[in-house]
Amino acid sequence: ARHGFIAETLLRSAITKGAIAPDRVQIFKQSFRTILGKMTVDMQAVYREQLATDIFMERYGHLRPGTYDILSLCYKDREDLFDGFIDLSNNEKTELPYFELSKQEEKQINQLLHENKILAIDAQGLLAYARQAIVGREYAKFIFTKNLSEVLEKLAQWGTFFNLGRDDLSYLSLPAILNTAIYPFLDDAEYQFAEQVEKGQQFVSLSNAVKLSYLIRGIKDIYIVPLHRAAPNFITSQKIEGIIILLKSDSTSATPLYGKIVCIENADPGFDWIFTKGIKGLITQYGGTNSHMAIRCAELGLPAAIGCGEQTFAQIIKTGLVELNCRDKMLRASHGTIH
Repeated sequence: ARHGFIAETLLRSAITKGAIAPDRVQIFKQSFRTILGKMTVDMQAVYREQLATDIFMERYGHLRPGTYDILSLCYKDREDLFDGFIDLSNNEKTELPYFELSKQEEKQINQLLHENKILAIDAQGLLAYARQAIVGREYAKFIFTKNLSEVLEKLAQWGTFFNLGRDDLSYLSLPAILNTAIYPFLDDAEYQFAEQVEKGQQFVSLSNAVKLSYLIRGIKDIYIVPLHRAAPNFITSQKIEGIIILLKSDSTSATPLYGKIVCIENADPGFDWIFTKGIKGLITQYGGTNSHMAIRCAELGLPAAIGCGEQTFAQIIKTGLVELNCRDKMLRASHGTIH
């Protein structure tokens, strides 16, 4: 993961220094495919009956919208995953775009590396490293989510022994669950867990009622909470306009998304099914320049505003129509500019 961040930082630095244009870096990122880029291709293959559903689920069935959310069903448990098929064969690129540095770009990047005393690698090596780091980071995250999904499913199974549903489990802390293996309840475990669930519900209710700043420097920051406005990370240099639609972790795959600008809170791998629906653009509340959705949108050349922040996102989802201007780094709602 760190190598992925380093690679992205070096590429952005090369852009800032004028060694390579942003559009050229976008083409570079579209010239290779990540593991979840392969998933969208496989999903279309299932739609067309060119790939067995069982094989698809064996590869990707552990993914879920909301990687850490026990309430969110994984792909293999979603009966609606392949509903609302959109044939994107006319829009699909059968071959990845070829990318090669121009002589001028290679010269400028080499000069930039030399000026910063990075002598162990040249321009070609830098791009090879960036490609491997970005693809490797996505694959590592993919494997991690497989293990994490298995843990969540085992917890759900464990809960049935104590009459605890997924909703109940979502209010229990992991230490509280693990401690029962060391200090088991002496009597009426169901009652004891029910008490802990109730306390968890009260804690969540209290947390939702209290609004705190991202940074607490003193007592005044508790009484007066400053609103921090996040600057979105715009992907591509395209300018689009479209109807927005808000998706949550429990949204069904049958939701009509074709030609719409999708809004989701988290830049989460479990939402990758949206890329098989012919969406026009993407807006997320959370996520940075190195987040999963930023990488996926760059890979697909899809206009996106990643990590708008709570305030901007709340305004966006109230609008029916939005202009996503990545070139000028602007989101414009029907009633005026938001960013």
